[in-house]
Amino acid sequence: LELLAVNGPHSILIDTLQDDLQVPLYQESADPYPPSVARQISHEILPAWKMSSFSALVHSAIGNSAGYSHQVPDIEKITSDATPVIELESFPKGAASGDFFHAVFENIDFTGTDEDITNQVNLRFNRFGFTDDALAILAQNSVRQVIETPLETENETEPGIRPQAFKLKDIKDSQRLNELAFTFPVQSLDVPKLVRALDLSNQGFGSSGYLNQLSLLNIPKLTGYLKGFIDLIIQHDGRYYIIDYKSNYLGSTYGCYSKKNMKQAMADHHYYLQYHIYLLALHRYLSHRIKKYNYATHFGGIFYLFIRGMHPSFGSKYGVFYDRPPENLIRTLSENL
Repeated sequence: LELLAVNGPHSILIDTLQDDLQVPLYQESADPYPPSVARQISHEILPAWKMSSFSALVHSAIGNSAGYSHQVPDIEKITSDATPVIELESFPKGAASGDFFHAVFENIDFTGTDEDITNQVNLRFNRFGFTDDALAILAQNSVRQVIETPLETENETEPGIRPQAFKLKDIKDSQRLNELAFTFPVQSLDVPKLVRALDLSNQGFGSSGYLNQLSLLNIPKLTGYLKGFIDLIIQHDGRYYIIDYKSNYLGSTYGCYSKKNMKQAMADHHYYLQYHIYLLALHRYLSHRIKKYNYATHFGGIFYLFIRGMHPSFGSKYGVFYDRPPENLIRTLSENL
């Protein structure tokens, strides 16, 4: 202590305590203060704004919905016709398979050679936990079949819009955006507004029962931002398309991937809601990027590709879901969210 005092002569003082000191250095108060206790919150505190996504909305809604259970397709009840067994019947099901095929489609050159597909599949095969060489061959064949399947824009309802038919094989790297990230503001998103907007859809959601299914989702009102990633945006013949890859298993034959069965899967997993969010994001993106952007002129439609059910010999009959929502639906969504 003395050495310390020498090193700090103007800061430290050492003094000797006298033995005859009568007053103790510290006395505990006879009436101490009561311990501090935090006040209890008596009402819910809602955030001024938050960040959310399609997945977060649906998952939180399912968790908060009393009496509502998310439907999962009953494979035994899915109808099919006398069609061959799908190429990927023996390929594993689950999230790893979906992530694997997404990674392959994201990185291959659609216009490339068969060798390029083989290399991309082999490069990622082990990374997702697959080791069977026979499964790698199945994956290679399936990827080729998907990119060579004609994508037909059937059910066009707006006058003056001619149907298109093209293949991913036709799309150059310069005509595609992979995993397009988006974040856009929403002033007030709730289920009634979504129901009113989707009631304008080409798909006839009211008569199909999907609007009732959507209305059962107890989605908390959202003010803030919606974010997400779109698998693929392509540009073909001056028009832009949303592509989403789905590896859902709907059955063992190609007939299990009929329009009827795909629509059921789209409703069960709320993919209808998903692609309307994607479309709103793309609509706003293109409106800022294209001079004199016009929805009717520049937007071509949405394809959900159920890759297990696709084969060039069937065209878009199996495994290919297409929609092009009317412009007033998108305008309603954009103006009310």
